[in-house]
Amino acid sequence: MPLGRTMMLSQLSETLALPDGSEYRFGGYERADRLELLGVEHLREFRLDDGLPVWEFALAGYVIERRLVFAHLQNTSFIAYRVLEG
Repeated sequence: MPLGRTMMLSQLSETLALPDGSEYRFGGYERADRLELLGVEHLREFRLDDGLPVWEFALAGYVIERRLVFAHLQNTSFIAYRVLEG
């Protein structure tokens, strides 16, 4: 049995659509000559919570939390979102 788990996420593209019709894109792209980070200007906080990454974004009166979660005893991972404010 392995001692730890390793996961590689090559890309995550996200679009947040708000009730007023505005949209915000998030994600990262590695180009041959540069790294393009969408939505990074809205990043309020990054932290590790029990070793797992958590991002908080603040925009247009909302605070959104994005969390990487691993299912217990499964080879499953997912991204969980929560609206903290707004």
